[in-house]
This record gives sequence, structure tokens and C-alpha cells, in this order.
Amino acid sequence: MWATDVSYIPLARGFMYLVRMGSTSHYTHDKIKKTKKDELSHESLAANIRKEPDMPREWLRRLPSRAFWSINRCGVRWLTLLCDVWRHSFVRYACYVALGVWALAADPFTLSSTSDRALSREYQNIHVRLSGVETAPLTVVMIDAQSIRELHAGGLGWMSSDDWPLNYNDHARLITDLTVNQPHPPSTLFYDVFFEVPRSSSGDLGRLGTRISRLSNQANLAALFFAGGGSPMPISELSYQLLAEPRVAPTSWSGHGDDYPMTAPVPFQDSDRVDVMPTPAVALYQALCDAEERSCDWLTPSEAPDLSLQWAARAAPECVPEEPFTRTRALLKRFSQGVLQGLYGRAEPHHLSPTCLPIHLVRASQLYGNEPVSLVPPGIDEGAPYAVMVGVVMPSTLDYVTTPIYEQLPGVLLHAVAFENLWRLESDYFRYSDMTLWGIGAWCLTVLLFMQQAKRRQHSPPRSKILMFLLWWLVITLAVLFLQGVFYSLMRVVPEGWLSLIAVIPLLREVVLRNEAATLQLKEKKIVTNKKAFTSEKTP
Repeated sequence: MWATDVSYIPLARGFMYLVRMGSTSHYTHDKIKKTKKDELSHESLAANIRKEPDMPREWLRRLPSRAFWSINRCGVRWLTLLCDVWRHSFVRYACYVALGVWALAADPFTLSSTSDRALSREYQNIHVRLSGVETAPLTVVMIDAQSIRELHAGGLGWMSSDDWPLNYNDHARLITDLTVNQPHPPSTLFYDVFFEVPRSSSGDLGRLGTRISRLSNQANLAALFFAGGGSPMPISELSYQLLAEPRVAPTSWSGHGDDYPMTAPVPFQDSDRVDVMPTPAVALYQALCDAEERSCDWLTPSEAPDLSLQWAARAAPECVPEEPFTRTRALLKRFSQGVLQGLYGRAEPHHLSPTCLPIHLVRASQLYGNEPVSLVPPGIDEGAPYAVMVGVVMPSTLDYVTTPIYEQLPGVLLHAVAFENLWRLESDYFRYSDMTLWGIGAWCLTVLLFMQQAKRRQHSPPRSKILMFLLWWLVITLAVLFLQGVFYSLMRVVPEGWLSLIAVIPLLREVVLRNEAATLQLKEKKIVTNKKAFTSEKTP
């Protein structure tokens, strides 16, 4: 039986439409006369449903067209209502703000993050070339393939290994030469070679541990630190014991992004033991502070925030030109190369040479021979304490980091640059800060400015839209860069997500201006229409 309640009419109409779709083969369109006279209203339809349990098929065929026009009228009413709501300024303002939040925080199509990384890279390149820094009291000794070949010398040299990895006896000899056998030995040394598990092909790890223990127990010798691995590369308990339980520093960690942590866990294989230790840069910084009797009480590694690495260049003519004209030309050249790279995908701009790092770099083989290179960093006072880091520079180890200034560098230089930042900046070292909320706040203010600009353009449109767009882009860029400089110079903050405003806001500005122009035109048309209707009503 058909429902007799009028409130069920829409459900009945939908059901009858399905019945019609299943039985169209039994009826033809010739039996239906499409005239206004035969159309049924809602009331007559309800009355026929109550009277006739078996509704005629001809009426069912009219229902699809009636349903379509009913839905169409409903959609028109909703669109009219939305248009009336959209005319309110605060509604449009809320929508524009939501659009900006989506573009900055949700990072659609990685637009915000990609632009922020690219602009941050260019900002660092320009900032580095403005002024050089002094060389830090640190020497990095690099064990590379050429040094191994020269020290092996076809079996005639002191090094028994002719390729990497080295024999444990070679490690013991190198550590001894860098500490005891130096006329001016370092105050602290970090040996960035990870002895994960004992390797029988490299000799007796216990003998190396005995040598390390003797050197560590001698007075007036360097404080020794060794690579302790970390997450996800734990050291084995057996290696740690054979090395006479030396002081270790974590060399791998996770969950810190591009920042350099002050402490990190040092897990052990097949054990629940996890020691939280200072990272290599922090360990050497504290040891050198003690040797120099320098006040470093400001640093509590377990409580200090992560360090945001700042790559610098030493003050030298080949790195940072001294003459203002030459420096300005180098800056403009680097800026133009970055713009062409971003627009046309040309080859990467020229990077600085690793020799421009404010760190004394020495190859291991240069410390031997008839004219050995001094291990003491240049520029420090005679007898002043200094630190040494030893690392492996070998493509097969895959221990490289990508930098915005020097392209790819060996992993040991990451710890070296972190040490240089701590020694030069001390408690004013740079910290990471997410500036997305600041960017959203800036967008909320600029939306009001853009809406006011759209009203002025409605009455006095600009002569050149392209020129106006470039002018606004320049103003936005200068404002963002000025605040970026304030964050860097005064607050010592690396503002993540701030430079992306240079790319995002000009695009959102065009969206606001175009929508405001269309809305204001509709408003004016409605006002004109209302005036004509009012005038026609007054006219007899």
C-alpha cells in the first residue's frame, strides 16, 4: 500500500522514479501529453496516492522532470543565499584568512616548504658573503684514500693497511702521533671512527683499547672521545669493553631534523642499556673550556635547545672579498645565479670551496714527511689550547652531508661547524623557531590592506597591473627580509616558514583582489537594479 501521510511524498516520489526506470520498456512517450494542464501539484499527487493504491504509470513518467525542477529551484535558492552572505565583508575576510592558513600551514603541493627552503638557502649564501669570521681553535684531520696510499707507500711506510678499513694497530699509531708525539699537543681529541663490532681481519681490538687506556690515564694529555654510534647504529657491548670503556659521543640521532642536538642517546646492541651523552661538538667545547679556564657555565647540555647550524666563511680574499665594490659584485652575481636557477632550472650556482671553512683542515699524510704541516690551527696564540677532530673522507662510507654553502661535505665537518658555532657565538648561538603562526598573523593584517586596495582600484584602476604587481612584490619582499634580518641579528632565531611569505602572499593577493573586484561589481549592479525598481514604483 502507498503511504497516506503527505510528509512521505518525497520518499514515495523517489521510489516511483526507480519503478519507472525498471519498467520503461512497457510504455511509450506517446501516451504522455506534456502540457501545463496535465501537470500535477503536490496536493493532487498526495490525493491520488491516497485514493489509488495502484497509481497509473503515466503519472510516474512525469515525476523525473518534476523532481529535476524541484531540485533546481532549491539549488537556485541556496546559491542566492550564499551570494547574499558573501557580500558581507567579514565573511569574505574570514574566507581569505582560512585560505592563507591552508596555504601556509597545510603546505599544499609543498609550495610553502619548498619556497622556504629555496629562499633560506639563498639568504644564507648572501649572508655568508657579507663578512668573514675568524678561524676556530680546531683542526680536522681527514683520513682519505690518498693519505692511506702515501702512508703505506707500497709496504715501505709505517701504515700496514693499503685501503680502508685500517688495521687497529694503525689507529693506535695515529692516535698516539696526534697526542703524545706532538710538540704542542691538543687539549681534546675526538676520533670519529665507529668501532661497531670487533673485526678479526683488522687485528686485535683489545690492544687498541689498551693504548687508549694508557693515553687517557696520563696527565696533561688530551681528553679523548670516540664515536659511540646512536640511533639507529648501536655499539656492541663487546667493542665497548675491548676499547677499555672510553668516553664516547653519539654520532647519529633522529627526531631533530636539520638541527644539531646537545645530547643524544647511545644505545648498546642486545642490551637495554642506553646512555644519554653530549654530542661531539658539545663534548669538545666543554673540554676546551676547562683547558682554557673559560667560563662556560651557561651551557647545560641536557637542558639547552638544539643548535641551528650556521655555515660561515673565514675572512680571506678568496672567500669574502675585502673591497666593497668586489664584494657587491660577488653578491649580485650570486643573487642572479640563484634567480636563474629558480626560474629556468639552470645548473646549481657556484659553491664556496671547503678551504673557506673557518676550520683548519689537514690531510693525515700531511702530518708526516720531511716538511709536515703543523697540527696547531693558524691564528691562535702560542701555547693556547685547541681541539682536534679525526674523520674518514671516503666515498664508500657514504658519510656526507649536503650544505647550502659548500655543497657536500664529510660528516666529521658537521660536528666541526657545530663546534665553531658554539665557540664563536657561545650562548647566542642560533636556535630553530617555527614562525608559521607569525606568518599567519602577518597574512591576517595584509588581507585588510588588500581589501582596502580593491575598493580603491574599483574607482581608480591602475594604469599598469604588471607594474603594480611587481611593486607590491618588491614591498612584500623587503618587509619580509627586514624582519628576517631582525630575527637573525637581534633574536638569534632561524625562522622556519617565514621566508615562504615572499612566494605565497603575492599569489594570495591576486586571489583577494580578483574576488573583491567581482563582488564589488555585483554590489553595484544590485544597487542600480534596486534604484530602477524604486523609480518605476514611484512613476504612475
